[in-house]
Parts: sequence; structure tokens; C-alpha cells
Amino acid sequence: MKRSKETSNDRPVVIVRKKAGTKSSLSSAARPRPKAHSPMTKAVTPATAATPAMVKTGPNKKERERQAQRELLEVLRDRWPQAFPRDYCQLRPLAIGIRQDIAASLSEHPPGRIGAAIRMFQHQMLSAYLCVVLQGGPRYDLESNPRGEVTPKEQDQARRDLQAFYEKRRKTAVPGAVPSQGDSPMLG
Repeated sequence: MKRSKETSNDRPVVIVRKKAGTKSSLSSAARPRPKAHSPMTKAVTPATAATPAMVKTGPNKKERERQAQRELLEVLRDRWPQAFPRDYCQLRPLAIGIRQDIAASLSEHPPGRIGAAIRMFQHQMLSAYLCVVLQGGPRYDLESNPRGEVTPKEQDQARRDLQAFYEKRRKTAVPGAVPSQGDSPMLG
């Protein structure tokens, strides 16, 4: 009986296992390599043969830091819900220096990440936060105790920032769209 050409090129695959504790390995020249036209080529090719450009190792450093900031914001919201509420109606101006207060309580987080998490919170609630600063009154610490006042200069800055926010929103609005209830700024 005659063997087909397809099976004559197949060679058995030999797996060599390293003993635990040994540091040497077979050189690449000693390892049997299948021929390119062999049907077993895909099964024998190691997964590490992919080029670095083809392998996605996960999020880059910037994405990991951004994720860490989001997770820290959730910690802040869980630990101090009065200072970092999820509801716009419960917002109050944060005390000046609140980042240092948080850094003293959460020393495992770098101060830069704490500041970025606070900015992320203020950005998520931007128009509502600017409105509460515009109204003036006391600023509040982490325990909801009044600490400091919103100054007239800060109110003027909040007014300018709110006007810029709504102006930018108007420029990017879809033509012919009906404005929602929240589109009219509370300007004094």
C-alpha cells in the first residue's frame, strides 16, 4: 500500500519538559521545527511568536491612571456622600483645601490623583456646581461643616465659567433642536 504525500511530510511532535529547578533550556537550534507547508504548522507554532505590535497588553499608563481616578471618585462618594453627592440637588460648594483633608485621610493615594478625582467630580456636575458657587454662601468640608465662604470674586468667576459653558453648548447644539429645561443658565 502506498502512503499519501500528505502524511509522509508529517513528523511526530516531541515535547521536552524541563525539570523543576533547572535553569538551562534547549537551544532554539535543537528544537524540531515543522516545515511551513506541513498541516501541523499552526498547532505547533508557539503563541509567543506574535510580534509585539500584534499583541495588546491592556490599557496604557494614561488609561490606567484615568481608571484609578474614577475608582477614587467612587471611594470619595461612598465615604463622604454629603461632600460628593450623586444628586445635583444636594451639591454644595467644597471648602478650599479639601484636597489636603482627603490626602490626610487617604494617604495611600497620591495627591495628584486626589486633585484629579475632585476635578472629575466638578466636571461631571459642572453647570450645577457653578450654579451653587454663583449663589454664594458657605463652603463645606468633608463632614458637612461650614468652612469658609464663597467670595464675590469666586462668584464672578463662576458666572463667567457658566456663560462660557452655555455658549459652548449652544455652538455645539444640533440646529433645530428644542432646548431642554436645563439649557437656560441661572445668571444673576
